[in-house]
Amino acid sequence: MNTITVFGRLCSDVTTNEVSGRTVANFRIATKTRRKNKETNDYIDNFYNVSAWGTIGETAAKFYHNGNRACVSGELVLRPYKASDGSQRMAVEIDATSLDLVETKAESEAKTNAHVAQAAPATAPAQNFASVELDDSLPF
Repeated sequence: MNTITVFGRLCSDVTTNEVSGRTVANFRIATKTRRKNKETNDYIDNFYNVSAWGTIGETAAKFYHNGNRACVSGELVLRPYKASDGSQRMAVEIDATSLDLVETKAESEAKTNAHVAQAAPATAPAQNFASVELDDSLPF
């Protein structure tokens, strides 16, 4: 079995279907790589289709939404298909065995806004740290 774990952001809402009496949830997740596009200097994104069956799929349908950050583990599946222009292509999919919701998009935005509000001014001089006097009565 080819096992893969990806950490990224959902780039679609979860859709569900019934197949042979079992629920299957489908969604896409985008991950960033360490590679950069030479022309734009932006990090390259990878996109994976995810299928989650049974209880895992039902849980994904309840709690996963477009924009959520998630960690998905499962079997890496490569599916060949014929494109509309007649060319052979390969779809990369993950058959999920484990899902972890890391952060909702609203939580992520709230954290970003809180960090911006609490950030020190960019013009704060570094000399302020040198003026701190040590107190020998501290236990550490």
